[in-house]
Amino acid sequence: MPKGSSTSRWLLAGLLALLTGCASTTPEPIRQAPPDAPTLEEARTAPEEHRGETVRWGGTLLAVDNRAEGARLEILARPLESGGRPEEEGASPGRFLADLEGVADPAVFVVGGAITVVGRLDGLVQGRIGEYTYDYPRVVVDHHHLWQPRVQRPDPVWCDPWYDPWYDPYYPRPWPHRRYPCW
Repeated sequence: MPKGSSTSRWLLAGLLALLTGCASTTPEPIRQAPPDAPTLEEARTAPEEHRGETVRWGGTLLAVDNRAEGARLEILARPLESGGRPEEEGASPGRFLADLEGVADPAVFVVGGAITVVGRLDGLVQGRIGEYTYDYPRVVVDHHHLWQPRVQRPDPVWCDPWYDPWYDPYYPRPWPHRRYPCW
């Protein structure tokens, strides 16, 4: 066996471990939009034409309703980024309902959180928003992903590295002049 092959194997193993550590935890159906999927507006205006088609929609979770036949989520739709994460701001095309199998624990499915679902369209469900009657497109969910809240980091603060808040040109110091860090 050549002398360099052991080193090459370790290098390859390290590279694979590094790439595996950087892999996305988002499921593949969430990351990839289905081809020719109808928009929320198209599903609402022509529900029977798009029944059974696969969609990838997401937005802000508004309500969780656990029923005997499964969980129903009310979601305020938002445009999706390229990886499937809903944008936090901007205009919404409306609301839709997502039906899941089993129970949706309200401690996990937090109202106000971001969610993306992939599933089949199953017509419209009539509901109410206050006094207004609203037609919700209904999605039977095959895959869903709850997104972690984004960390809001403060803007970086620029400071002059030569600034000394205690500098006084009229008062000589008995100790050598020293620079203080920006904080």
